[in-house]
Amino acid sequence: MPIDPSANPLALLDIPPNTAGADAIAQSNTEALAAANRLFEGNNQRLIAASGRLDCSVPLRLPSYTVAGLPSPSTAGQMVYVSNESGGAVVAFADGTNWRRVTDRAVVS
Repeated sequence: MPIDPSANPLALLDIPPNTAGADAIAQSNTEALAAANRLFEGNNQRLIAASGRLDCSVPLRLPSYTVAGLPSPSTAGQMVYVSNESGGAVVAFADGTNWRRVTDRAVVS
């Protein structure tokens, strides 16, 4: 599934419903990111989004797909984890036409 930049950032971060503070999520992504920061700060972890950049002190979890199940690469900039790429699992990005391995930019196959 492509990542929708207008979607709730907490949903993209895979924070489960009813997590302490998640009910404080308001209408805008700015407010949602502020709520996400409050959730992470309590554990000495931080998530910061400013000027189109995401900084965090915890590992990000990318959505996982098999090669056959990859979504359309039509939105450039998406990133996914491909679990069964030839040669082993790999992170891949969409260039607007193809999914490419981040390791060597070869098209995922």
